[in-house]
Amino acid sequence: MLGEGMFKKQTFMAEKYLMDTLDRISRNRAVMEDLSAIYVAVSRLKPRNRHPSFVNVLAHFFDGVISSSKASFFKLQNGDFIIIGENIVLQQVDEAIKKIRHGFASDPLIHKESFEDFAKIYRFPDDFEKFINCVDDAIFNINTEINVVENKPKMGLEAENYDVVFKCLERMNLSEIIRRQSCFSYSEEKGLRTLFQEFFFAVKDLNIKLSDRFDLMKNKWIFLYLSTFLDRRILSSFFTSNITKWPSYISLNLNLDSVFTKEFVDFAKRFLKTRQKIIVEVKLIDVLNNIDLYLEARDVLRRGGNKVLIDEVPLSAIEMLNFDQFDMDYIKVFWEPLLEYEQGNSKLKSAIQRIGTDKIILAKCASKVSLDWGMKYGIKNFQGPYFDTLEVNQLMGKCCDSGACSKENCMRLRKQTSNLYLEGCSSKIVFEDYL
Repeated sequence: MLGEGMFKKQTFMAEKYLMDTLDRISRNRAVMEDLSAIYVAVSRLKPRNRHPSFVNVLAHFFDGVISSSKASFFKLQNGDFIIIGENIVLQQVDEAIKKIRHGFASDPLIHKESFEDFAKIYRFPDDFEKFINCVDDAIFNINTEINVVENKPKMGLEAENYDVVFKCLERMNLSEIIRRQSCFSYSEEKGLRTLFQEFFFAVKDLNIKLSDRFDLMKNKWIFLYLSTFLDRRILSSFFTSNITKWPSYISLNLNLDSVFTKEFVDFAKRFLKTRQKIIVEVKLIDVLNNIDLYLEARDVLRRGGNKVLIDEVPLSAIEMLNFDQFDMDYIKVFWEPLLEYEQGNSKLKSAIQRIGTDKIILAKCASKVSLDWGMKYGIKNFQGPYFDTLEVNQLMGKCCDSGACSKENCMRLRKQTSNLYLEGCSSKIVFEDYL
C-alpha cells in the first residue's frame, strides 16, 4: 500500500494524477504484474539542460517506449518525468538514452557508464515499494524547493486587497481566457456528432492575467464569493466574442446561485438564438452540499428548455449514490489510464445502465483506448484531447486551404473565443462548423 506521507504533502495536478494511478495499482495485484516504471531525473542535469523546452525534447525521445507499452506519462514540477507502462523493453530505453547522449553531449550525468542515475527502471511488483519511496521523496523535495524559492509569496484574497482584485477583474477582458471544447456522442454507425460545446476558463490563466500577484484559491470562502462574481462577468463576456456560429447547446460551468442572477437571465434572453439552449455544469460536491438549491436551479433551467449536468463525478460514486434523486440530464466522469484494466466490472456496468448510457459523459479521453473502454460499458458520450484531434481532422478534411495550416494551429484557434482570425484563417465557415 502507498505511504500516507505522500498524500499529506502539497501536490500539483500531474503529481495528483500520478498518486491516484499508483494508488489504483497498489490495490490491484493482477494489474501490477505486467507493469514497469521509468523515472527520468531531469532535475539532476546541469541547469542549462533543464530548460522546459529541453524537457519536452527529452520526453519525445521516449515516444517509442510510451507507444509500445501503452504507457501513461507524468511530468513533475521539477522537470522529472515518469513513464508507467506494460512490459517496458530495456532495448527501447537504451535507444532513447543513446539519442539523449548524442543531443546532450556536455552533461556528465548522461554519459556515466550506467544510466540509472538519470533514468531508472522499476519492475513491478518487486520494485513497487522502492518506486513509491522515490516518488514520495521527489514530491517532498519539490514542495521544499518551492517554499524556499518563493521569497515573495502570492497574496491571498483578504479584506484589505479584495477591492483591488475586483477592480482588476471588472476591467479585464475575460473573453481572452475563456476556452471551448466540444463534447460528442459517438456510435460506429453515425460516427461523431456534436452534443454541445463547453465554455470554461482555468484559474491559473486568471492568475496570469492578474500578474501572479494574488493566489485566488488561498481563501476558499472568499473565492467562493468571487466565483459567483466571475460567473456574471463571463456570462456578460459572451456578447463581445468573435464567434459567429454557435452550437445548439452551450455548456457553462456555473455556481448554482448564478442560475438566478440577472446576468444569466439576460444571457438566456438576449444572447441565445432561437432553439439554442444552455447546459449548466455543476460540481457533484456542490449538489451534495445543497440539494434543495440544486433541485430549484434544475427546475428553473428546465422550465426554459435548458439542461443540467453534474460534473466531477468519481466512478466509485456511480456505484454508491442513487442518482435518480438528482434527475439530471447528464453526469460527467473522468477517464484515467488504468481504467483500461478494469474490463469486467459488472457492478459499474449495471450502475451505468441504471443511470442511462446516454446520460454518462466520459471526459479527459486521451486516446482510442478510452473510447473502446467506454463503449464496452455502453457509454455513448465523450470529451477530451483524443476527440479534439478527431474533430480538427474532420474539419481540416473539409477545408480548401488546409495545406496552409497545421493541425496544431487549427486546434489552438478552435479552442479560443476571441480574436479567432487574427492569424489568418481563410476558411471561417469550415472553421466554425460542427460535426
